[in-house]
Amino acid sequence: MFVKGQKKNAHPGRNMFRDKMDKLRTFSIRSILFGVSCIAFLLAVFLYFDRRRREEFEHTKGVLHDNTVWSDTIRSFSNTDKVWESITGSKPHLYAVTIDGEDGYVNMQLEAVQNLSGSEVVLRLKNLLDCDVYTLSSHRWQNISEVYFDKCCSKMVKLVIEGCPEVKKVSFYDCYDVDDHVLADLATLKRLTTIDLDGSNATGAFLDALNQPIRSVCLRYSPLNIQQCLTTLAKMQGLEELHIEGRGETVSLKQFFRNQNLRRLSVLDLEVPPDEIEQLNRLSPERFGIGHPW
Repeated sequence: MFVKGQKKNAHPGRNMFRDKMDKLRTFSIRSILFGVSCIAFLLAVFLYFDRRRREEFEHTKGVLHDNTVWSDTIRSFSNTDKVWESITGSKPHLYAVTIDGEDGYVNMQLEAVQNLSGSEVVLRLKNLLDCDVYTLSSHRWQNISEVYFDKCCSKMVKLVIEGCPEVKKVSFYDCYDVDDHVLADLATLKRLTTIDLDGSNATGAFLDALNQPIRSVCLRYSPLNIQQCLTTLAKMQGLEELHIEGRGETVSLKQFFRNQNLRRLSVLDLEVPPDEIEQLNRLSPERFGIGHPW
């Protein structure tokens, strides 16, 4: 019996269904709002750092007055920047710079590099043999990730290693003033993982000073003590790639057989015993190259 004026209750199952739909609708709206907020936050962070990097590019060009080899003709930037610039017209990030000792503005360029504070930058140094005329302050270049020395004197190498503590990769080309004493300073680069030595006065003794988790080493065109180098390199359990060139010496590679991390081993102008070559081929022919480069 129903009392007059009292509404009849809805079906319990229908009420439960409505409650579930209301809760689902509320949850969906909150999820969408949360997702939109996260996307907006991430976009704001990206645009903030993107703006800083691009402002840095404009600043360094302004410092150099747009009239040097660096700012006009040897500017490099990543593929993503190329796509971004083609779509938006926005200026590229400063990805890599080349400083050439034959450029009349080299002192200005060195000063500008010291003022970089944005993203990681690849630094290429060329023809810096007369280092007495160049001055580098004690400013630490935190954003330099790779350094390429091409025909640079040992003084310049030491100053740059001291000023770039975050470097991950170093390469040397025709730096015949650079020896083991200079290269031993690489031990101060705690993030160093890659060494490419292509023309130096080093025997390889500097490898004993390294305590970082080195992953890739290339040694060639230097007066190397090959067997000493191999003995030291075999102790680097994190080593993944090794390329080494000699002058016809006979060497043993057995010490590398148990290094499971070594993905590629290439030796040139070195005599390896036939039984070792056979064993290497049995272990993994695609990992080892005897007599030919990678």
